[in-house]
Amino acid sequence: MILAALCFGALTFTSCSTSSSLVKSTEAQHYFYSNQAPDEDAVLKITNQADFDRYFGEAAVMGKNGQPTKIDWSRQMVIAKVLKSTNLGTQIHDMTLRQNGNNTLTLSYRLTSKAPQSYTVKPMSMLIVDKKYSDYQIQEEICKDTKKTRVS
Repeated sequence: MILAALCFGALTFTSCSTSSSLVKSTEAQHYFYSNQAPDEDAVLKITNQADFDRYFGEAAVMGKNGQPTKIDWSRQMVIAKVLKSTNLGTQIHDMTLRQNGNNTLTLSYRLTSKAPQSYTVKPMSMLIVDKKYSDYQIQEEICKDTKKTRVS
């Protein structure tokens, strides 16, 4: 019984660790998930500007580095995690992408939810990656967080 508990603990601890198969990516900044897009919990793989514009809009802010991250659609694509609308202050963070072998990627991330708010948000986060992964299947892995975690 104790051995089983130790094995489970080790598996849980290492389930979201980085490895040599980490895929190089850049977190896209200053975008929002459109109110016109489906209200869904999904992983989106987007390879062109037209499809991207159906789901996301630019959210530039003032100051240094306030412009949306540039995406070169001829060489890059986007992998995004979106959640359903919620009134909780939910954040998707620590996103990583790992290659698992033949044409499979695992998208790992953490979810943190805070107290209810008086408005709703559509939590999302996105990574910009090389377009060579456009035919890969994507699996999700939600990592445990020491803060309150909510899984949709």
